[in-house]
Amino acid sequence: LSVGGSVKVDKHLTIDTRNSRVAELSRWTGDVYHSADGTLNLNLNASFTMGLSNLSGGSVATSWALPRIPRTSTISLSKSSVDAGGTVRVNIQAASGSFSHRVITTFGSRTVSADIPSGRSYYDINVHLDWLYEFPDNDKMDAHVRVETLSGGTKIGQDSDDFTVTCPTDVGPTIASINIERIDNKVPAGWGAYVKGVSQAKVSIVGAQGAYGSTIKSWQITGAGFSGTASTLTTGLLNEANTFTFTAKVTDSRRRSYTLESASITVQDYYK
Repeated sequence: LSVGGSVKVDKHLTIDTRNSRVAELSRWTGDVYHSADGTLNLNLNASFTMGLSNLSGGSVATSWALPRIPRTSTISLSKSSVDAGGTVRVNIQAASGSFSHRVITTFGSRTVSADIPSGRSYYDINVHLDWLYEFPDNDKMDAHVRVETLSGGTKIGQDSDDFTVTCPTDVGPTIASINIERIDNKVPAGWGAYVKGVSQAKVSIVGAQGAYGSTIKSWQITGAGFSGTASTLTTGLLNEANTFTFTAKVTDSRRRSYTLESASITVQDYYK
């Protein structure tokens, strides 16, 4: 007895044919395996010979097409990387038109699930800008997509893939304004002027903040020949009669920077 081209039973036996008795010649129970595409066309063959010259042998053969066993659906992603605020399409190659699917997206502490009915071959993942809160100290982070194959509500398998979420180039820290306070020293306050060799300026960065969870990591103020790496800079004596602007720069935890220039100040010359 051969099943699928493999001999399963090969034996000698004695049979009793008196009174037209039926004799079972062979029997086999076991597993057969479908092809990778879920199909199996099983060939069955059996034969026997008799040890007596007045009795002949015989053979029988048939082929049995077994029901196809659908495999788990597979997926592919339209992009391997996307800016927050964009979309990634999950393309579903369904193993059977009757299957439905569940798309589960995991990103940091977030999990988003969506049920896809049978007959639909895609799902769009909307990567919202607020996903940036999940990686305040980096400019990118991976998301994991798992698609479960469902048959009548029963999960029969799953496929998965990853994509990278990046921070858009236009998302970064901001500065509300630069505040400049005149330090008169010996200059009469009523003059309302910066005077060469006497006045100073106190320059402050106002309202600096990160974006979507990032924090300010460094400050820089430059101008009038002075510089500092804090949110406030007090210059030395302004020893040059000229017009000056101050520049403020902040860098956040994603290493994104923002620069703002102040309104100008004018230092007046002074003669004794």
